[in-house]
Amino acid sequence: MSEFAEGAPEIALNDQSLAHLGRAALYEGFAKTALTLCLKALKGLNHEQWVRLERMHFKDIVKAIDQELVRFPLLRPYFEGIKENHERWRERRNFSIHASWGTDTRGKPVANCYRRKTLGDENDVVGAANDCFWLAKEARTFQYQIALLIADGSLTGGGAKGPGGKMRTPTGTVSF
Repeated sequence: MSEFAEGAPEIALNDQSLAHLGRAALYEGFAKTALTLCLKALKGLNHEQWVRLERMHFKDIVKAIDQELVRFPLLRPYFEGIKENHERWRERRNFSIHASWGTDTRGKPVANCYRRKTLGDENDVVGAANDCFWLAKEARTFQYQIALLIADGSLTGGGAKGPGGKMRTPTGTVSF
């Protein structure tokens, strides 16, 4: 066995940058869960159908919600930011996570993404966390609007004791 193959690979990023990568991934996960719960409510799906939605690609979830909003035009303003920006917000996260990280001649972390033919640095990691924060924030805002529709009976939510997300509204807690 060669010396190169032994041991764990070195990670060029410091702990703070790794934490930013973790935040970006968590925020994106929060956004995806919020949006699939919204789609579940918009389509009137059960828990098993919602679990299948979780396997969809993010862009397909956005597309499916956009199609459902034909029936709910008042929700469109709350969704437009997600529709217009989700790819841009997720791009730096995808770059930062999938790039090959190393160090430059001064020992600073650098990233190379051969698919995108792009170079980057730690600023891209911070940007990824910030972008995914905005994605999660917009998704949460949209989810709240869906929760209000569930609360007033315009949409069907999940059972109070059933699996799925819950959200507090002025009239009480609703289940998705």
